[in-house]
Amino acid sequence: MVNIDLSGLAVNRRHKMGRPPDCHCHCGDVVPPPPDFDASFFVLVLQDESNNNYVSNNAGGGNGQGNFEPDLIYLREKEQTLGRVNMAILQPGLPGWGVDSIKAESFNGNGPQGLPVEVLYYSTCSRNTITSDDRTKLTHITNELIRGNYQCIGVFIDTSGSMNRSTVAAMVDEWYWNISTDEASHATYTRYIVDTAGNPWPLPSCTSDKLGLGTAGGCVMEIGTGAERWLKIAADNAQSIFDHPEGCTGASCCSTKSGWPEICAVTSDVTETPTTVNFNVSWIQAGTETQDDENCITLEDQFGNVTTAEFKAEILEAMAVWKETFEDMCSWLTVTFTDIGDETGITVPSDSRYGNYNLPHNYNLGDIRVGMHLMEIASTLAHAWAPDGVLGAVGNYGGDVHFDSADSWRKDNESVTGASSIKWTAVHELGHVFGLPHNPDENAIMYYEAPSEIITGAFDTTYPNGVIGSTTDYNAVKELYCVPV
Repeated sequence: MVNIDLSGLAVNRRHKMGRPPDCHCHCGDVVPPPPDFDASFFVLVLQDESNNNYVSNNAGGGNGQGNFEPDLIYLREKEQTLGRVNMAILQPGLPGWGVDSIKAESFNGNGPQGLPVEVLYYSTCSRNTITSDDRTKLTHITNELIRGNYQCIGVFIDTSGSMNRSTVAAMVDEWYWNISTDEASHATYTRYIVDTAGNPWPLPSCTSDKLGLGTAGGCVMEIGTGAERWLKIAADNAQSIFDHPEGCTGASCCSTKSGWPEICAVTSDVTETPTTVNFNVSWIQAGTETQDDENCITLEDQFGNVTTAEFKAEILEAMAVWKETFEDMCSWLTVTFTDIGDETGITVPSDSRYGNYNLPHNYNLGDIRVGMHLMEIASTLAHAWAPDGVLGAVGNYGGDVHFDSADSWRKDNESVTGASSIKWTAVHELGHVFGLPHNPDENAIMYYEAPSEIITGAFDTTYPNGVIGSTTDYNAVKELYCVPV
């Protein structure tokens, strides 16, 4: 890592904000990118009239004209929680409607026909009969896109005036047969309907693997759209499937992230049930072994600038910054940090090489353990470990924070020549505790090098609104905990 140049300052060492190398770390009319994880369901869209009037995005007119990009933005916002809603489009032919009429003329997407990247496959099909070509396409969708990748399947059917469900019933029925593993499973196949109001009906428990997908699910949701705006319909009905207690489970935003799952479960809760997530905080006793094969010493400034009580108070102030951040980000989430006091034993190392232990612990160990020792790399002010374990139940090195004993430290609101702000450093390291990596923005709190102001200034002055006021940091927290940015 590059060291910050503090030449000219009254300090003999150069510093970096650190953590051990093995840590894991819509605005306006701009269309945001899709998330990097898939929803647990796949969508087959049978849509005949959604022609260029919709996807050209020209203003005015019928068939959803002028709504394509707004609807895509709407879908992308929902996908931040749902996951990417991947789909295949089959366009039933109809005399008077041109072949391949669903083209995105003014939207340059990476999917077929210039459509959004969520569209993995596009083709036409027959309306009232099934041709060998139709069967080939459906088999491709099943075997190459769906099977083994998705727990549930949504079938969106345009039920507007010129096409109702009965016109494509034979094809859908045969497709059900196609994705069933054998005749017996097909004979008992259950259809699950999400109506045009977005209400699942009926949707009994989906526990048998009727699709042969190798998952615990196996539901097909058949959805009548009744509209030409298939992107918006896909978004709304995908949300209804996701929200239903007996609908699709499996892949989720939280399962792909490195933050604390206890927090992510609350931020992703569609019922918005008020929930408190607590972190117990303990202070590592002198003599406890650490990552750098150094034993912890008393948590205080070794040059007499800050007492142990003052050091702890600065760290707790930094935790208050993160409490404010999470509760601003998610109105139904309360985060608490409970100071449970000093640890009472020294035989449980704060070290990634040490295994799990049960919490609560006889030695009064917290979810977050804070200590001080001599850093192996002289330019490192502090380091911290990313989330691991289970809050209040299983502890390990995940969430631990260590400060360098060789550095000079000060309270954030005091000026001491050559001394670093404890609060500033702690806010940064707690970012790692909550799963954030370093941020490439040099003005960010999570930038990998300590700014000169960490010695000459104050965190509260530079960041008067804390993490919330640092846009790149706040957006990174939201993305990590599955909150739309």
